[in-house]
Amino acid sequence: MSAVDERRTERVLAWTGPDPPRVDAAHVTLRPDRLRARGTSAVAGYAVDWALDTGAGWVTRSLSVRARGDGFVRSLELGRDADGAWSAVRAQDGQPAAGLDVAGLDGALDCDLGLCPFTNTMPVLRHDLVARARRGQDHGVDLVMAWVAVPDLTVEVSRQRYTPLGPAPDGGAMIGFASGDFETTIEFDRDGLVRDYPGLASRLPV
Repeated sequence: MSAVDERRTERVLAWTGPDPPRVDAAHVTLRPDRLRARGTSAVAGYAVDWALDTGAGWVTRSLSVRARGDGFVRSLELGRDADGAWSAVRAQDGQPAAGLDVAGLDGALDCDLGLCPFTNTMPVLRHDLVARARRGQDHGVDLVMAWVAVPDLTVEVSRQRYTPLGPAPDGGAMIGFASGDFETTIEFDRDGLVRDYPGLASRLPV
């Protein structure tokens, strides 16, 4: 293994969210072209645990999610193989696991976990959007995501657009996000991690 392969940055992150009132936390290991992370999310009615692993280019390899709430326990194993084929297996309340329809995900490289401020990171890193925003390069990128609804843990195709808008403090960047009729501007730090996502999550000092 080369010195480049061994370089890594460890980050511990926490956010609060207003709708629903929520606390999220994540531990992430960032390497030069990939990451591994695990996290939690807690609201009044349920809690979610997740673990994410990417390959080179920050392309999703696996996302494991567990949701536990009043009267239910669910799990999802979402994966993308080396040939780009996605799979999703969901289980609920002790019943046998069943595969979900993943039609439409051909060409998708990323997962996007609902209400989770971490999973915006991969496309930002892959397309170097923090640096591009700081240089004033405002050409957007269109993406297809495997979007996971919580707490249902179902999978849908989500078409999203990320547009670098300009610099933010301490080496960060402002990046426009759009999906369907929804649009907002997200603030990322220098590592491509969400600092403020209006209406979804604001970073806490840790």
